[in-house]
Amino acid sequence: MRGMPAAGIELLAEGKKMKDDVKKSLLKSAKRDAFTIPNILTYIRLLLVPVFIVLYLKGYASWSFLTLAVSAATDVADGYIARHYNMVSDLGKFIDPLADKLTQAAMILCVALRFPLMWILLGVHVIKEITILFIHKNLVNETGAVSGAQWYGKACTVLLYAVMMLHVLWQEIPIALSDILVGVSIAMVLFCFVMYASLYLGETRKAREGKAASATEEENLPAAEKTRDEAGK
Repeated sequence: MRGMPAAGIELLAEGKKMKDDVKKSLLKSAKRDAFTIPNILTYIRLLLVPVFIVLYLKGYASWSFLTLAVSAATDVADGYIARHYNMVSDLGKFIDPLADKLTQAAMILCVALRFPLMWILLGVHVIKEITILFIHKNLVNETGAVSGAQWYGKACTVLLYAVMMLHVLWQEIPIALSDILVGVSIAMVLFCFVMYASLYLGETRKAREGKAASATEEENLPAAEKTRDEAGK
């Protein structure tokens, strides 16, 4: 750190301490909020993922459809309870989208065994989720806050649930209709990718600009004080 102003070194130290404090705070809040009703409903949704896969692969179309219906109901319920009873938590903001993504991936993967075009949707979906995960991680590192789902993310979830549940229950769906629905789903996933990437990158840039402005102010503060002292002599 040769040549770095003392204020800059102090700012780096404060930044590291702030990140450590944020991690401790997130861990503490996760432990506190682990067993709220919305998060318990999300745990149930996570447990339903392997149940759906087994039922579908064994050919129980009706039961696998019912499993998805229960999963969708818990998704709606946990969001309603969290918002209306002030139970929104950082843990919930993390595990709720995780449950959505795992459920979506499981649905697409299973249906792709009968409808090959689904593999394209699955590939686009996986690439989008991995990319957004890294972009969001950078945002959390900069701000210490976990971002919640946006309307377009929820709309995409509803669309994927509807399309996949239709394919699960109506296994003889005409190929032409299936291809159209898959194409609409791919377009929606790409739209969500662009929207989330733009949002997270923009927020990350603002956070970094704010830190840079604070660093400049800290570095200029001693010089300003010295100028005032000299003017007062």
